[in-house]
Amino acid sequence: MTILANMSPTQAAEFNAAVNTSGGDVTARGFGRRALVAVIGDSRMAQGIQRVVQNGGMTNRKKTTSIAAWWEFLSRGRVSAPSDYNVAVSGSLITDMQTQVVQVLAMTPRPTHALVLSGTNSFAANVTAADGWTQYAAILQPLIAAGIRPVCLADLSRAIGSWSAPASAQSQQFNALLIRNAPALGALVVDANYLLADPANAAGDPIAGYYQNNGTGDNGIHPATLADFAIGGAVNGTTLPLLQGPLPFVGSRADVYDATSNPFGNILEKVAGGSSLFQGTAGTNTSTGGAASGTVATGWNNRTLTGTGTSVASIEARADGKPGNFQTLTLASASGVSTYRYSFITDPLAGTYYTTGDKLQLAMDLDVSGATGLEGLFIQVLDYDGALDRGFSRWMDNAIIGASYYPFPSAFAGRAITDPLVIVAGSLRSIVRVEARVNNGGATIKIGAAELRRV
Repeated sequence: MTILANMSPTQAAEFNAAVNTSGGDVTARGFGRRALVAVIGDSRMAQGIQRVVQNGGMTNRKKTTSIAAWWEFLSRGRVSAPSDYNVAVSGSLITDMQTQVVQVLAMTPRPTHALVLSGTNSFAANVTAADGWTQYAAILQPLIAAGIRPVCLADLSRAIGSWSAPASAQSQQFNALLIRNAPALGALVVDANYLLADPANAAGDPIAGYYQNNGTGDNGIHPATLADFAIGGAVNGTTLPLLQGPLPFVGSRADVYDATSNPFGNILEKVAGGSSLFQGTAGTNTSTGGAASGTVATGWNNRTLTGTGTSVASIEARADGKPGNFQTLTLASASGVSTYRYSFITDPLAGTYYTTGDKLQLAMDLDVSGATGLEGLFIQVLDYDGALDRGFSRWMDNAIIGASYYPFPSAFAGRAITDPLVIVAGSLRSIVRVEARVNNGGATIKIGAAELRRV
């Protein structure tokens, strides 16, 4: 390849790592050739996903507490971290990662990268930093030998009340060893602690609101939405220069689903022309609770579900170099909690656009600003049999942990892509939605470049 001939050996290796796997084509995991990421770790990684069988179908929830999901989103699709590639287990020690590595090596297609976070449980159990690094290096070596590039997170800050000063000191020393030694083995290292620790706190406790229960109950061990967003951003900033390449994106309205000539085309464009790029103004508003109003793109419905909040819709041409329009929803809920839904009006039908065993994947650009009290936001494709939900795939699940909601950042932008949804027997139609929840606040949410495809 000419492109490889013009690269240095290091650049060529990075290029190959980004677009190839030794176990199969990355296209098998969804839209286009993307870096395919496995996730290894303890509860701080395991908490980011939920996979449950529901009425015979699988539900996939990528949560706001998923570092990998934020990395995906902020990379705008250059990264794919499927839920079934997350093998993290709560309570794991560093030595327990060996079992997870075996699982990763058996994956087909084989991942290009592995996002790794471990350490805190070992240091809480009195493992020394030196022993911890020796154990950790033993995890990295088989991954690297198999052509899987580890992306190693430094052990994360946690509230001092959740363990001890000696354990914290071993964690700090381990991070120094990781940063010094892991790159020589071929790993990337991301230390996001400067984004998490409160600079005014001598013990290095997390910034208020960044961790679950903020020092009580969970006791400041597990990052919440704001922290995971920050960590995902740090990972994206480190890796993005290595992952430049074609992005999954709606490039033209001519990319329309056709069972014969374009079976992987955009189903939304086929069902209602213009819907993928938010053309036209023939959409509708529905006020079930509160008030929905404004201009809605053809094929879509703007709806207030519960509470007394408002959703004002408008359409604006994109000024970011991407095609089409943004559907803008200005949400406000001044008196308590309000929920909102923006949905595709005409559900794609089974037997017409897909059949049992097919996989459907949904993607949209999301650009959020001015968010206060935004406690939930997700895109979803759902398999419906006329009476029951037969599974769904969602990015991201509402920011609820236990009984507590944790707010989204005030501003963020990227591309949300669900895991592929496997259609089960008895499916009648698929339902495409964006849902939000606001508690005494508001947000401006811009939606662009929507695609629903068989993958």
